[in-house]
Parts: sequence; structure tokens; C-alpha cells
Amino acid sequence: MELIAALKFLKLHQVPEAWVDAVWDSEFTERKPLDNTIEEQLAAIGDEAFRDLFDCLLTYTGDRQSVSRVVASQNIWAILVENRVSVKSLVAVLSFFVLTGKDKVADTQQRVSSLHAASLYLLLLGIPGEKI
Repeated sequence: MELIAALKFLKLHQVPEAWVDAVWDSEFTERKPLDNTIEEQLAAIGDEAFRDLFDCLLTYTGDRQSVSRVVASQNIWAILVENRVSVKSLVAVLSFFVLTGKDKVADTQQRVSSLHAASLYLLLLGIPGEKI
């Protein structure tokens, strides 16, 4: 699956820049409310979308033997910039899932999504290259 297609479920282009800035300003310590429509769309995300994105990102780590040379030689960070995907927004949305799942009243699906989001974040940290 192509990286940009795998990222679509996170609705990164719909997330307001002011919300992203507020999340970063709070240093990811508190959950900032999102627009209800976006929040409902994010809440409806299933495990498969997270797994697809994880598998897609895994191809950029260079740890997989089955990685094609073409994918391995591409810089994921440059691909994100070329497609106007904000890394800052990506990290903010992942933190939304993590903080939602951490809440005492979180249901099972929210906790599972939280773990998926945390896994994606850790995987991103391990991808070489300059985080633009």
C-alpha cells in the first residue's frame, strides 16, 4: 500500500493548524478537543487501518528483508513534504489517540487504538533521515 493512501484515515488535511499548534504547545500532556466531526471519524477507525499504515511505514525502516530497493532508497520525510503531509500534524493526531486511550473512561477500542498510535510513533522515530 502506498504511504500517502495509508495515511488518509488519519484525516491530517482536515485537522486545523490551530489545534495542532495547541497540542504541541501543551507538549502532549493534555488531550485537546477536536472538531466533533473529525473526532467521530477518528473514533471510527478500525485496527486494520493502523496495521496497514504500520506495515507501510515498516518498509521505510530498512529492517525488512522483503523491502524493494526502490522503497528503501526513498526518504519518507521527503515523500511527506512532497505530498504536503505535515509531520507535526501526524504526531499531534497520533498523540490524540494515545491520550484518548489513556483516559480512565476509555473503552477497549480506544485503548487498542492508543497502542496502535504509540507503535506508529515509535516506528516513525526509528526511520532514518531528517524529520523535516
